[in-house]
Amino acid sequence: MKNKGANYYKTIIIISGRPGVPLMSGTPEPLNNLLLKKVKKQTYFHFADYFDLCNHVEPKKVIVRQESKTEEAARVIKKYHKKNRKVIYFASSITNILQLIKDLNKKGITEGDIGVAFTSNEKKKEFSDYMLSKREMIEERLKTEELLPDDVKIFLTTTKCKEGINIQNDDIKIMFAESSQRAELVQMAGRVRKGLDELNVMCELSRVYKKDILKWERYFSNESLQHVTDKYKDFISKTEKPTKKDVIARIEESFPYIRFDFFRQKFIFFDGKMEGEDLAIKEKYMLINWIDYWYDNKIVKGEIVSPPGNENFKDWFPYSTVRLAEKTPSDEEIIVRVIKKYFEEHDELLEKVISKEERDNILKDINVLLKKEIDDYQDMKQANSLFKKGGYIADEVTKADKKRGRESEYRIIPIPVESSQEDRIEDIPEDVCI
Repeated sequence: MKNKGANYYKTIIIISGRPGVPLMSGTPEPLNNLLLKKVKKQTYFHFADYFDLCNHVEPKKVIVRQESKTEEAARVIKKYHKKNRKVIYFASSITNILQLIKDLNKKGITEGDIGVAFTSNEKKKEFSDYMLSKREMIEERLKTEELLPDDVKIFLTTTKCKEGINIQNDDIKIMFAESSQRAELVQMAGRVRKGLDELNVMCELSRVYKKDILKWERYFSNESLQHVTDKYKDFISKTEKPTKKDVIARIEESFPYIRFDFFRQKFIFFDGKMEGEDLAIKEKYMLINWIDYWYDNKIVKGEIVSPPGNENFKDWFPYSTVRLAEKTPSDEEIIVRVIKKYFEEHDELLEKVISKEERDNILKDINVLLKKEIDDYQDMKQANSLFKKGGYIADEVTKADKKRGRESEYRIIPIPVESSQEDRIEDIPEDVCI
């Protein structure tokens, strides 16, 4: 697959009929392969680096959180909400926004304090009419005044807002971002023009990536390119409907690595998407490895191969203080731990038959313990629904007989708990850049 990126930018300059086309970015990494390595030495390309002279809109503090679940994010956000501190949350998908709204609602934060922004209308119907009307108002305020409305305490958005907008509010100082890419994180933080006190990087620790699917999609698009081009020319020469625009949109939707070049009026292989994906995968694995060795040098076969992860991450945010937050357990993990500990400390309960009243008292005891550890915990009413979470069950050994005035009797017994092993990979896979 030939890299056509440099030729594409050269075409822009030639067709424009001007001395040059300015391409400006505070995060040039995604352009490195397309521009800097390919055309930097050419006479038609001039490169100027003013990074050290710029006014850097970087957060005062960057916290890496090993938490990707919205439930855990909602717990941290609520702490800021209680202190009346406004928050912006960049989610990686609309699905995560919807789930985070549910998790915030469970913690007593209503839609009145929440605002959303997203591009795709695919899941629009899953939002309330109130949230959708508020969404339109937010977009208008950002466009005309560069401000979020005062009643929006928690602003949830996708990458729709990571570039091209400014947020000038004085009282927004906290941001969360579901991303492991430096360029994305810097762009997101830079949206708050008055500067952030704190950027929370919600690091997704899964080390699974769809290598084979990516390879197939790239191969299929590349092999189909000429055929798509020929059929497109043939089709539009014979009909006016659907329009060229509609046909192009459908082709690009069907072939993720094929895009229409409006300058040359032809379809090309979308190598920028490929290189962007490879960079994203590489940076994700880098960050995961930095977390593994946050405080210590990485040593392989007795030799230091990398400094501590915090020093590497500091290169991403040279003007910020960086730290790694301790991983906090999820509500489900807390429930499992509390139940296991309870029955370990009361192992005598596993050796005898107990009454229904004794079973219900155990349920009450565990509910009390969980209320102390989990914010907004709601008592569970069914004993076995709770006990099973910790790997136990109240097995009925004697059935109730109302005629004889006899109640059910139970025995607490352990049950097998499914274990899950995370697929851990120590280093970035050699073939991560496909």
